[in-house]
Amino acid sequence: MTSLSSLADYKAYHILSYGTFLGTTFFHSFVGGVVAYRELPRPMFARLMEGTFPFYFGIQTVLPLAMMLTFPGATVLQLGEERVGSDSGITGLFKVENRWTVLMPLMTMLVSSAINMVVLGPATTKTMKQRHHQGS
Repeated sequence: MTSLSSLADYKAYHILSYGTFLGTTFFHSFVGGVVAYRELPRPMFARLMEGTFPFYFGIQTVLPLAMMLTFPGATVLQLGEERVGSDSGITGLFKVENRWTVLMPLMTMLVSSAINMVVLGPATTKTMKQRHHQGS
């Protein structure tokens, strides 16, 4: 097995997608946003968030989809050519044993991020602009 073999393995992309999702969520929620709020004047903070949120919600929408496509499944037992366990990828997500434990959390992440990106983000930006205009 060469060191480049992991580039062709979809499981590596699943782990990278999950790690990126978790890392960006944690950093943006508990580090970057908090520090920016404390250190920047309100108009600058609002401008920063206005530019950051579309990119952030885009990442938050794409990564659950990537996790769905690269779902590794669970191989319980390998008997020669026969594999006992769940399928990988999208087909594995729709297996009965994975619907509530894997598919629903991933769909919740995907749908809530898409709603944030398409509906709530633009509405919040519009409200911030109106509020800033009223204040000046």
